[in-house]
Amino acid sequence: MTDTPTNPMKFDRDTIRTAILDSKGTVEVVDCFGVKVEIRTPALEDLLQYRDASEDPKIMARAIANNCWVPGTEERVFDDADIDSIMKLKFTPDMKKLNRAVTKILGGDEAIQEAVEDDTKSNPA
Repeated sequence: MTDTPTNPMKFDRDTIRTAILDSKGTVEVVDCFGVKVEIRTPALEDLLQYRDASEDPKIMARAIANNCWVPGTEERVFDDADIDSIMKLKFTPDMKKLNRAVTKILGGDEAIQEAVEDDTKSNPA
């Protein structure tokens, strides 16, 4: 026998669509490098660039460049031209903090984070 609620909530199509389409996503403000950086959930269309992540050695730098914002604005911290400079950054505790926040906002799990950190340990810059 299954339990069924006596008064289940019912939503109409418009209510459901509005709730989904008006979703703002997650925003996390990270303190690192002596500044605050806003990390935002990307739009679904923006996630498509990460499809071939395993084949892109610069994927984490791209993720940082694309998802870091000046807090409270519509201004990205980095441009695409900064990706090579981000790749050359040392993996300091502040960089780990930023990397973890971006990985988390992209829906990454601990396995992804550990792989990035293990790779940096085995391939020091």
